[in-house]
Amino acid sequence: MKAEELSLFIQMEQTRWGGNPVCPHCNSTNPYRVSDRSKKRNTPSYRCSDRSCGLPFNVTTGTPIQGHKVPISKWLLAARELIVTANGISTIQLGKKIGVTQKTAFYMKNKLRSPARRIGESLAWDRWLLNISQKQVIEAIGISEPRLSAIERNLRIDPVWEKKISDYYNTLFAENARIEEENEKKRKIEWEKNRITRIELCEVNRAKDSMKRAGFTKEQITENPMMVECYKLILMSKKLN
Repeated sequence: MKAEELSLFIQMEQTRWGGNPVCPHCNSTNPYRVSDRSKKRNTPSYRCSDRSCGLPFNVTTGTPIQGHKVPISKWLLAARELIVTANGISTIQLGKKIGVTQKTAFYMKNKLRSPARRIGESLAWDRWLLNISQKQVIEAIGISEPRLSAIERNLRIDPVWEKKISDYYNTLFAENARIEEENEKKRKIEWEKNRITRIELCEVNRAKDSMKRAGFTKEQITENPMMVECYKLILMSKKLN
């Protein structure tokens, strides 16, 4: 492997793991260094020390560029072209710019856009769940309508705006969750009040029935609310005894 490619691998390790390799299969933090058996000699490779895993890996494992023969430098150039090109780029143009065939450029473009496709679909789905229009998103974070549409339709990769949109949606989700929690508390308080009212009403009706059996007329019961309360207390004390 050329020194330039090796330095890119080391930079990617620093970016992905912060200098401490982590197994992408089981998230173990204690791998050990092994020699690379592939055609890419001197590639920094590791093997998981966990007995239940023990699988080999390197910094590209679990990424779109895993196991491909195209050099890392060309993958990074392709990613840059997809990010900075406002209206997208054809595979023919991409191949010419990074020095690969149109067929390879087509493969690389699809590989790099697959995570973006999931991000765009996810952002469009989140906006639908929040029941907000594109105009509201544009006014809230200042993104242009063509850019927002391109991101949601997976026509361009834009990590900066994708993060801004995602953060805005997360804020709205958190606010909706807070409002729903407050409404739930209010519903519980209201239900408890109604429950107490229903219990009191039941006790009052029982007291009135007891007074009727004791010979009180309807007018006497209506005109003597204190007597109803007394009968209610008597019935409650009998229940406790």
